[in-house]
Amino acid sequence: MKKNYPLALFLLLCLSLFISCSDDDNNDDSNGSVKLLLQKLTATDNSFEMRYHYDAQNRIVKMEEDEKEDGIDITIYEYNSENNPVKKVESYTDDSDTYLTTYTYKDDSIFVKMFEINSQTKVSTIDTLTIDNKGCLKKIHSSYGSYIAYSTYTYNNAAQLTQSDYYNRSEDYETNGTDTYSYDNKKGYFSHVNVKPWFINYELDIYRHTNVSNSSLITNSSSHKDLKTGETQTSTSKTELTYTYNEDGYPITMSEKIHIW
Repeated sequence: MKKNYPLALFLLLCLSLFISCSDDDNNDDSNGSVKLLLQKLTATDNSFEMRYHYDAQNRIVKMEEDEKEDGIDITIYEYNSENNPVKKVESYTDDSDTYLTTYTYKDDSIFVKMFEINSQTKVSTIDTLTIDNKGCLKKIHSSYGSYIAYSTYTYNNAAQLTQSDYYNRSEDYETNGTDTYSYDNKKGYFSHVNVKPWFINYELDIYRHTNVSNSSLITNSSSHKDLKTGETQTSTSKTELTYTYNEDGYPITMSEKIHIW
């Protein structure tokens, strides 16, 4: 039986993020404003900090996710001569294993495999990415055992992600949904990071769905079906993001308000 929840929950979450930026070697863009790189995101209660490290080509080579009381999770990237990542190594404070992800490129597809380093023959997940002619992520197909997932992505003329549709299925549940995105007209957190557009969407999961500008509104509608009971639940949420900017037009704080019903 399908159950409707017209007002299941209202949640208000305000999170301010302080950004520390540094100039790159060529620190002016075409309109004369300074180029900055995101170095740090910090929660106002100091419970969380995300730090970014770059090489001489302004590519992200290391990320540190500092949960303060719970320790630091570290991600390291290596790239090929075409500016594509070929390897990622992740280590977590709450996990004794380290994870290796490899990226293989063929035509418009990227094959992503994750291994547990202490058991090289064991593949944790396999993703197949489809990339469009602008370098943006079009599709993801994921599989691991009985779990499968599909996602498709739609963009506007500015290569900003405007909609993502997803489907997930395991032995116990089936989920599908749609996210839609709108943007402001300011610079984005990653405006001058030298990575491919698909990397922003696939690897950087902090609402940065484009390196052009910042997401200002995210809406989600989803359906979750329990395959054992046959029960289906639907939900809708809206995330409103507001920013303050420095004199060069880069965001220096972000407030997040989430409504769920």
